[in-house]
Amino acid sequence: MTYASTAALFGVMAVLAAIPGVSVLAVSARSAASGFVHGAWTTLGIVTGDVIFILAAILGLSVLADRMGEMFVLVKYAGGIYLIGLGVVLWRSAPRTVDDKQLQAPSLTSSFVTGLLTTLGDQKAILFYLGAAGLMIAVGIFLLAKA
Repeated sequence: MTYASTAALFGVMAVLAAIPGVSVLAVSARSAASGFVHGAWTTLGIVTGDVIFILAAILGLSVLADRMGEMFVLVKYAGGIYLIGLGVVLWRSAPRTVDDKQLQAPSLTSSFVTGLLTTLGDQKAILFYLGAAGLMIAVGIFLLAKA
């Protein structure tokens, strides 16, 4: 990557980090409910999800999505139909009450998985890492190959 593309990537990441999202809410909620250590483990899960997205961008999954063309649109629609179906099932299910005695204290593993799944399901992270970051990394690799 050139210095200009690295600076552009850093600038975009700084702007996205400054905009609070689902990840900030997850860390705040986990920290408030279970303490600092659980918030730290949730943050570690978020960072792990970010690393997974960076690796996916580097390995060219954004190129794969572009090459799939119209087939990728079908995958998006299938995912949307699946989510609508889950919503309908949830809407029609009978409400259940939970006894406080059934609740367990969260484990550090559950805090980590909460952060990881929050990042992997965050639309802002998906759009950035598989879109803009993938493009910037691909341009940087292309420029290095020409040099």
